[in-house]
Amino acid sequence: MKKFIFCAVLIIAMAFAAVGGYFALTDSDDYFAALEPGGVSAELAEENMGSATEISDGIVLIPMDGYEIRAEKTDGGGCRALSVSVTDPKYRFCRGKVGVGDSADKVKKAYRGRKQIADLPENEFGFIDRGTWVRFKTEDGAVSEINLSYGP
Repeated sequence: MKKFIFCAVLIIAMAFAAVGGYFALTDSDDYFAALEPGGVSAELAEENMGSATEISDGIVLIPMDGYEIRAEKTDGGGCRALSVSVTDPKYRFCRGKVGVGDSADKVKKAYRGRKQIADLPENEFGFIDRGTWVRFKTEDGAVSEINLSYGP
């Protein structure tokens, strides 16, 4: 009986994810795939290294359409994507389809039930959602930037 209930819950959850459109721009449950078809990867960062700005020894910012990749140069001329900062309101996340420009209260409501990130500056708050750290910077009560990473 327990196996049957577990299977039923799993099927319902999968159906919700498939038709619910967890992200506004993609059917994927991956934040980085919501930004780029196939996801934000080291390969994508390497393809766009020509427009990169070095911000510290080995760390570069690569501007994209509505977001910026923070990457670390690796030996051999490659790089490793570290995080992404989203500043364009066209990208929407979570079931509440929240993004840049939305009120902090709306975002917090959309992420209720997820683990909150502690010890952030006063104008930031964040959550850990399915292994992705999602941090929100605010100005005057509205989200001005979203930072996505796989850890602190």
